[in-house]
Amino acid sequence: MRLYELTGKYKQLMDMEEDLDPTLFHDTLDSIDDAIEDKAINYGRIIKMLNADYKTIDDEIKVLQQRKHTIDNKSRLMKETLTQAMIDTGKQKVKSPLISVWIQKNPAHVVIPDEKQLQADYFKVTRVPDTKQIAEALKAGKEILGASLEQSESVRIR
Repeated sequence: MRLYELTGKYKQLMDMEEDLDPTLFHDTLDSIDDAIEDKAINYGRIIKMLNADYKTIDDEIKVLQQRKHTIDNKSRLMKETLTQAMIDTGKQKVKSPLISVWIQKNPAHVVIPDEKQLQADYFKVTRVPDTKQIAEALKAGKEILGASLEQSESVRIR
C-alpha cells in the first residue's frame, strides 16, 4: 500500500474511533502505524540514496565546469595570439580547403574605466527586499505590511 493510502486509512480510522470496538480500533491502528513506520524508513533510505546521487552529480558538474573554463581560456588565449600574429604580419586572411581565418572588426563596445564619473541617469536601479532586516524586525514584534514570518517543517534523515 502506498504512503498516501496509509495516511488516508489512518485519518479514516481516527474519524471512526468512537464507532469501533476499542480492541479492533487499537489493533488496526497499530498495524497502520507499523506500515507507516516501515514506509518512512524505506522513504528515508531512498532519500539518502538520491542525496548521494545529487552530491555525486554536483561534484561532477564542478569538475566539468572547471574543464569548460580551462578549455575556454585556452581557446581565448590561442585566438588572441593568432589575432596578434596576423595583425603583426599584415595577414588579413588565410585560406585552406578546410578552414578560413581572417581579421574582422568587432562591434563597438562601451568602456567604463571609472564608474564614479558617470551621471546617475546611466545606472539601473533595482529594488531588492532585505529579507534579513525584515526577519529581524518581524522577530522583534514589528508589523510590516506585505511581509510575515512563516515557520515550516521538514524531514531530517540520518
